[in-house]
Amino acid sequence: MNQWKSAHAVDTEYRTLEEAAENSDVLMGLSIKGAFSEKIISSMAKDPIIFAMANQTLR
Repeated sequence: MNQWKSAHAVDTEYRTLEEAAENSDVLMGLSIKGAFSEKIISSMAKDPIIFAMANQTLR
């Protein structure tokens, strides 16, 4: 890990995306369509802010 990434890295007990998203307030979808399941979205905090910015088309 380089110096820029290590400045933001923290130890955590979360090992899955589902665990990390539970009770979260904000989700930034920057990867691919369908990366976040309905289960993940429903496990978030009440009235979450979701930025769905993934490219919807395949190249």
